Amino acid sequence: MEERTDILSFYPNQALTLTMALAKQVEEIRLAHINMVKHYNEVVSAALNFPFAELLRSIQETQAHMARRFQYALNPFALQFEPVANIQEVEIVKENEGVFNMIITFEGIFLFNNQPISIITTGSKHGRFLRMLLTYKNNYVSDKEFLDKIDVTDESKGIGYIRRDLKKYLRRAGIEVGIRRVRKHGHRLLYARKLMN
Repeated sequence: MEERTDILSFYPNQALTLTMALAKQVEEIRLAHINMVKHYNEVVSAALNFPFAELLRSIQETQAHMARRFQYALNPFALQFEPVANIQEVEIVKENEGVFNMIITFEGIFLFNNQPISIITTGSKHGRFLRMLLTYKNNYVSDKEFLDKIDVTDESKGIGYIRRDLKKYLRRAGIEVGIRRVRKHGHRLLYARKLMN
């Protein structure tokens, strides 16, 4: 007869050997269960400790941001004529929203009193200058900022020409703007209003 080398050969009684193997498996199952419960507790405690107030605040800020960024929130009647997918996203000029009443669409089109200004876009030098005047702090653009953003061949005359042409183009669109030279260092937008006929 062959000699057995497995675990069953160490114990003279087969029933005792099976009982020991079963006890070992039960112990392994118990340890696996304890580890599983430990892991489950870690996951649950991490979820419960998550700052839900911050998550709620960020959701509310996102909702408010989306409401401000879409034109149909500003003009709900647009939904009657255009599907939601075709409505343009807008950028609201916040500093003097009530004074200037201008917005800039993401396509670079200026709107004045919700009417498009087709003569000027943000792609032109005049449009970039107007965008800077509308979006910079206190509606002020220094000469250095102007020259950094807009290429001109003659620095001393270029700024004046662009300012003059911007006023001329807006006048053609029926808008009068007041742009004042401030201390020979920059320009400030004072007002934008509809021309009286």
